[in-house]
Amino acid sequence: MIVRQNLNPLRVVSTDRAPLVYAIAVAVVVTAAHEIFDVSHLALPFAPIGTLGAAVAIFAAFRINAANARWAEARMQWATIQNSCRVLTRQLLAATANSVATGAATSEAAAGYCREMAGRLIAFAHLLGARLRGANESVAAEPWLPHDVQGLDRAGDPANLVLQSVSVRVKDGVREGMLGQFDPMLLEPALGALSAAATTCERIKHTPTPRQYDYFTRIAVAAFSTLLPLGLLGALSPTNAWWTVPLTAVIAGVFIVLERVGAALDAPFADNVNDVPITAISRDIERDLLEQLGEHRLPEPVPVVAGYLR
Repeated sequence: MIVRQNLNPLRVVSTDRAPLVYAIAVAVVVTAAHEIFDVSHLALPFAPIGTLGAAVAIFAAFRINAANARWAEARMQWATIQNSCRVLTRQLLAATANSVATGAATSEAAAGYCREMAGRLIAFAHLLGARLRGANESVAAEPWLPHDVQGLDRAGDPANLVLQSVSVRVKDGVREGMLGQFDPMLLEPALGALSAAATTCERIKHTPTPRQYDYFTRIAVAAFSTLLPLGLLGALSPTNAWWTVPLTAVIAGVFIVLERVGAALDAPFADNVNDVPITAISRDIERDLLEQLGEHRLPEPVPVVAGYLR
């Protein structure tokens, strides 16, 4: 996720260089043909091309709005995951404290049970993030992986199996006296929220924005970039004809950047500078739960590197 206020222009240009180079090349060729070889019919009225630019701007706006909605929803789901992990740990600590007070469990057993459950939630967050990004980032989950869940290394969705083990251990906690008989009913809404958030993230990852949004926006931007130099030649005086090249670079560049921003935001789990900072959120979940358990030596937050948070 980009957290810096100002972006690096060189990085922006390098990301969008292919369509930008195309637009500039067309402008150079058209201007050279018009000025050097006197191909006068290349100059076109600017009005219809300006109308096309307005239409392209609307296309790009819809594209960015649709992509931003997907990104915002993905970030919201991870906020739900973080909140639900906090809620579950808080409820488990309160329930086990009550069991200790009534003599149903010892303080050592209750502390071990809460730490084990918090570890499962931490493992769930790390494993879910690794699965969404399609990257081998499960190393962060290894210290917290439950040993009673078999086949995690071969599972298609290890995060779901870990979450299932949390439910099983809740029932075990009732049988062992760690939790009261009605505590599972209080814990289930938060567990359901974790499952729903994970499913929503998977839906966002595997269901792209309708391809028409992406395809027609790219085609419209390419058409506008091609026709823009012709319209600028018709709008500029003969003595300023070579201004067509820099003006094309600026005007077409704006539309190209808008189109690329929409494409980048469309994939919030793509593991690039524009995605949801899953690694940072998972680390924050780890820190939050350990702090709730009363630990003071917490892992460091994921640092911001060159204005980007992973």
